[in-house]
Amino acid sequence: VIGNIGKCQAQSEVTIKDIPPPTAFAGRDATICFGETVQLFASGGTSYSWTPANFLSDKNIANPFAQKPRGTMTYIVTVTDTLGCPKAINDTIIVKVIPPLRVNAGPSDTNIVDGQPLFLRGTGALNYTWSPRTWLSNASIANPVATPPDSIQYILTGTDINGCVGTDSINVTVFTIEPSMYVPTAFTPNDDGRNDVIRPVLIGMKSLTYFRVYNRFGELVYITSKFEEGWNGVFKGKPQDTATFVWVAQGITYKGDVINKKGHVVLIR
Repeated sequence: VIGNIGKCQAQSEVTIKDIPPPTAFAGRDATICFGETVQLFASGGTSYSWTPANFLSDKNIANPFAQKPRGTMTYIVTVTDTLGCPKAINDTIIVKVIPPLRVNAGPSDTNIVDGQPLFLRGTGALNYTWSPRTWLSNASIANPVATPPDSIQYILTGTDINGCVGTDSINVTVFTIEPSMYVPTAFTPNDDGRNDVIRPVLIGMKSLTYFRVYNRFGELVYITSKFEEGWNGVFKGKPQDTATFVWVAQGITYKGDVINKKGHVVLIR
């Protein structure tokens, strides 16, 4: 700059230094499982301020922890420096939170008899691990077969494609009883919804080989191998009169033993 007063003249100069604004960087977007904590890493300045402050360990540092956010969060960091430029610069980072993994070890706790295999059915995950591994056909699949001799609790741990973890448990109560078959001594096939059929009740049995019913003349009036089915008192399309019938049954226990039973049943009209 040059200044003049009449013939007198003077000059001076000033230097303008161009200070660039800070380069704000909030860090790379992150993906975490529900319940996890992740550390943020901002850079580009000397002071930092994060918004919102929800779930952050400290909103005024470059590298706070986002502590167990309950859902996906978008954080904005404001960066300033001490080099002379007063302008604050912002950057954004998204912390994506994967919803909780809902692993299911089974619809409910269950009961079995000694020797009865239990088909476990885990759902809700990609990979499965059961513990303890005791008495399981395979502890690393969703649906292993369990044959525990005593009551036990199985804990299922599942992971999804992101490596997120979920757990559930199932209690198995084991009863030790003598395998047998029970058939009522009478039934009333009158279509009232009560005692309308006669069928064997399996106690600690794996399967029914046969259930046969004979009349007093030795004629076979009914046969089945399905324990959930029974005789409704009809033979050759005709409802049978009140009488005593003989039944015989054979079944297989869960340990492979053969059980034979026979008895009488009264049909009451």
